[in-house]
Amino acid sequence: PHAIAFAADLPCDTITLAGAQLELSAHMTIQGPGADVLSVSGGGESRVLLVNEGVTVTISGLTITGGDADDFDVADDGGGVYNAGTLTIENSTISGNIATVRGGGVLNGHTLTIENSTISGNSADDGGGVYNGHMLTIENSTISGNSADIIGGGIWSPAHGRGSIVNSTISGNSADIIGGGLSIDRGFTLSGTLLAGNTGGNCVGGSFESSSYNLSDDDSCNLTGAGDLDDNPNANLDPVLADNGGPTWTHALLPGSAAIDHIPDGVAGCGTDIQTDQRGVSRPRGSGCDIGAYEVEFIQTYYQACLYAGSLSQVSLSMSPNPTVSCGRGEPVVLRSGDNLQNDTLHACLFGGSLSQVGYSEPSSCGRGEPIALVAGDDLYACLYAGRLSQVGTSQPGSCGRGAPVGFGFVTFGQEET
Repeated sequence: PHAIAFAADLPCDTITLAGAQLELSAHMTIQGPGADVLSVSGGGESRVLLVNEGVTVTISGLTITGGDADDFDVADDGGGVYNAGTLTIENSTISGNIATVRGGGVLNGHTLTIENSTISGNSADDGGGVYNGHMLTIENSTISGNSADIIGGGIWSPAHGRGSIVNSTISGNSADIIGGGLSIDRGFTLSGTLLAGNTGGNCVGGSFESSSYNLSDDDSCNLTGAGDLDDNPNANLDPVLADNGGPTWTHALLPGSAAIDHIPDGVAGCGTDIQTDQRGVSRPRGSGCDIGAYEVEFIQTYYQACLYAGSLSQVSLSMSPNPTVSCGRGEPVVLRSGDNLQNDTLHACLFGGSLSQVGYSEPSSCGRGEPIALVAGDDLYACLYAGRLSQVGTSQPGSCGRGAPVGFGFVTFGQEET
């Protein structure tokens, strides 16, 4: 097969076609320097790419944009890409394309695989993001912000279409009539995929042939497979498609999302078939894999406080390991939330749910209290109210009354975390 590789140091970041589509009639690999580095644009004057029948093509590391399918010989379909052959799209973005009829981003007429890519901001009458007429595989990808005037804002796959969607995110798409996210008639499997925030419903059409460990924030998908979370309001998905790392944009999972760690390690491809997310972050990062195209890296939060005479006060939540609290006679300290502690061993006296004589040295005497050592891997729990801790212990308080339960481990005293 032929190969085209774009250099990373091109003098421009966009190649705009001169009113005519690129037509591929031979087996070919096209390697771009990165979807965030180079775009190929139709300039609003033509479709960007046509893959002819019988041709095998792989595209990687590019953004395809500005395509407009209007009055073409293969109908007004496939604004960005019209595929009649066997096409693989990897680590790429298909965004800002228009089709008068079907497949604003991509029309697939034969075999299409989309991996680690983003299909966003495309529009058509039917299948704003993708129209699938035969066999479609989507893995570790984001379908976001696409729109259809009639059906299938994100994806439309009618009766003759088949396919699978694995560990992907379908969000923020819309259809004026029906099927904002995913519109299928039959023949689809769905695994580890998150559907949320689609206008016109997350799903419409026939049931999935099989499904497991998916999440939908409405009841339109009728998810009944193992580990499925149907009509679950706790998707906690950032509605903004953003640069969260990697060459293509994604929707981040926010704290408290039911999708986090939901797929057990070793189940449904977690950590085996699926070892990274769309950005290249390894899976799993926690006890299991996250549903969707985005794997949460540990979100570290902190508590800052004042340490004076072995007691803590002015405890407050902080997103930084650097203390900013003003302590007067006290010393600013930072405590890391969760159970990720540094290797330092810290000592204190624990009595009646309160800490005293906190420091790096063992207290000479704790009186009625109990000497404790805080080491890497320990959890410490307490109730936080009005800047003070109570019910401090190694198990979670049964009730904090007006206070809030917190969990933390000591990080550093009076200096930045290293």
